[in-house]
Amino acid sequence: MKKNISINISGIIFHIEEDGFEKLQKYLKEIRKYFSTFEDNEEIIDDIENRIAEVFLTKLDKNKQVISLEDVEEIISMMGSIEDFKEVEDQPFIEENEEEKVHNTPPSNKKLYRDTQRKLLAGVLAGLGHYFKVDSIWLRLIFLCLAFGIFWFPPIFFGLFISYIIMWIIVPAKDDLEEQKFNRKLFRDPNNKIISGSASGIASYLGVDAIVIRLVFILSFFLGGTGILIYIIIWSITPKAKSFSDRVQMKGEPITLSNIENSIKSKLETDEKEESVLAKIILLPFRVLSSVFEYLGKHMKPLLIFLKDAISIITGVVFILVGVVTFCMSIIFLLIVVGLVNFDFGTFPAALFIHSFPIGIYFFTIMIMIPPLAYLIILGLVLIKNDLKIKSGIHWALLSLFCIGIIGSVVVSTQIATSFSQIETAKSEETLNLNGEIIMINSNKINGYKAHQVNDLQIEGYNGKSIKIIELKESHGKNKEMAMLRAGDISYSYTINDSTLTLDDSYFFKPESKFRDQKLRLRLFIPYDQKFTIDEDLDNILDKNILYRFGYDENMLDNNVWYFDKQNDLVCQSCNLSQGNLNTESLKDIIFEEIIIDGNLDISSTIGNNLGIEISNEIRNKLDIAQSDEILYLSNPNKGRINADINIPTGVKKIILEGKATLNANFENVDKIELILNGHSQLIASNIDAKKIELELYDNSKATLSGKTVDLEIEGNENSTISAKELISSNIEIELTESAKAEISPEEKLSAKTYNNSLINYWGSPKNINTNIKGNSEVNKKD
Repeated sequence: MKKNISINISGIIFHIEEDGFEKLQKYLKEIRKYFSTFEDNEEIIDDIENRIAEVFLTKLDKNKQVISLEDVEEIISMMGSIEDFKEVEDQPFIEENEEEKVHNTPPSNKKLYRDTQRKLLAGVLAGLGHYFKVDSIWLRLIFLCLAFGIFWFPPIFFGLFISYIIMWIIVPAKDDLEEQKFNRKLFRDPNNKIISGSASGIASYLGVDAIVIRLVFILSFFLGGTGILIYIIIWSITPKAKSFSDRVQMKGEPITLSNIENSIKSKLETDEKEESVLAKIILLPFRVLSSVFEYLGKHMKPLLIFLKDAISIITGVVFILVGVVTFCMSIIFLLIVVGLVNFDFGTFPAALFIHSFPIGIYFFTIMIMIPPLAYLIILGLVLIKNDLKIKSGIHWALLSLFCIGIIGSVVVSTQIATSFSQIETAKSEETLNLNGEIIMINSNKINGYKAHQVNDLQIEGYNGKSIKIIELKESHGKNKEMAMLRAGDISYSYTINDSTLTLDDSYFFKPESKFRDQKLRLRLFIPYDQKFTIDEDLDNILDKNILYRFGYDENMLDNNVWYFDKQNDLVCQSCNLSQGNLNTESLKDIIFEEIIIDGNLDISSTIGNNLGIEISNEIRNKLDIAQSDEILYLSNPNKGRINADINIPTGVKKIILEGKATLNANFENVDKIELILNGHSQLIASNIDAKKIELELYDNSKATLSGKTVDLEIEGNENSTISAKELISSNIEIELTESAKAEISPEEKLSAKTYNNSLINYWGSPKNINTNIKGNSEVNKKD
């Protein structure tokens, strides 16, 4: 029977057989003697003892608790003795790994755990690295790149966050997982650093010159700055090579006495190596920055530690408050749903909306919300108290709640979708008994959260004797009958008093109504030659195309008398000359800043230095021309198209095209101009030389632009098309929706938003790109 001795190696107690202890003690004494002349000899000895302790731990299991003589001889053979370690070791490191694998857990019994000993947050990525035998640094780097959209990956932060939370829930934690051994491991190299040693550490890992990696990071600073963010991420997640063993492992070499000595000599050679003048010049700013960081770290370390802890605590408190407040709001929402609290939000009919759908959808929605809110609170608690442990039962309960909520929401949402599958319109018509030569159409403004504004009021002329009003009530439903029933939930009223018709600007829902996206549109038919006035307060519901079509605008509504002639044209009887028809006036002296071109007009124009507008007499007699304040109206009252050459002054700040109008113009020396296209209109703008252009398109309109501008703002809607590839723009801000399409050429900055099947193609390489893509839309870079 052999005698066992207890020894302490690197802070760990081992039981070792007596003969093995004597040999190990002699070996360590020789090592201490040899390295006693080296600088940092204590650190070297500590590294060697740490390595010996690591190997001894692999020799022990539940069936073996004592280190034998054979184990000691094996580690001496592995590390090398003082007599032979100066010779070059030919044994590949992979063989050592294979030898150590004999002591690893068989793959068939391998289980996935969260590694809480080496965790940064919950140990999920550290555990995955241990399971797949991959350095967890690479998993963390990939995770952050995917989360924030680095390396051209689309940002998928929410999906990764949910996946991380799920792994946190279902994967058990373990704090005694064996540290993985790798041929090569990434560290930050403090002995060859400029700022943090990240670049030199990567260079050692890849086996290339550090200057190559540094140049890559420096160049990335001038190519969008992505490399700076990557550098900061690597700096934050990569450990520093503190010991000689770390420096040896950083280069992919086995941890032996020979390699430790080589690492020491390499460090001395690095310190004595002279850099080229060019390298010194390039790296000077970064060395200055590094010196600043070192100074701050040395003299402000207590303050920085305090700030780090304070930021962590404040962030944790914010997370907890957001989670708790949102949870309380969810409870209040549930109380509203079950009818214990009555509530409406502004003009939005909250109570009506809530009680229009199955109550289950709200409960399932709350069930989906609770787990993320709970983990937001847990994350806040972890930031405040890092060693917080949550029982696995809580994780499983939250996961179950989330899954039930998802399944229930899908089932109930399918039922809700069928309630909106059919759309119908209920039509009611009434003849109004109004007396008087001039009929007054007034507005009754209704306030209150239960009032819903009329969606549209159209006024038209017709060949009849009495004024008629038609109410069009639109609603969705699961079938025609239900859609018509829900349309009947709308309650609308108006009053008649002698010659005055007063229209409510809002409608109400009847009791027990259900929300099905109802809308109310009004049609008011007035007999030809019947004079009437329109209250300017009706402006908020009036379809103003009836005004624009005949050269008027909403500013002319008040205090004017109108009628429809027998050609169904709207005529302003009382408009003064400054507002009325300009066909008989000189146009050269009028001053205006806005021009509206409406109807079947093909206009060719040059933006010139003339004061007023120049139109030939022949064309002028064919057009309706009117002015209101500083707005000029050009419209074609005829059925056929009119081609016209018109000179427009440079003082024009806004041009509106309506009703299939076409404008072909040169825009030279323009400071700022706003262009609005509606109703299948078309704009061809050439030779643009402007500081800023604002472009809005609606209803299948098209715009083609060429030239150059500093700022370009585009809003495209309803199948509109913008061709601005030949318009070189420094900064472009564009928003498209409803299947709109655009071609653009930004130089410096692009801010693009696309919704509902819209498409943006852009040429060039802007330095600053910001995109928001939703609803099956695209933003594509073209060569």
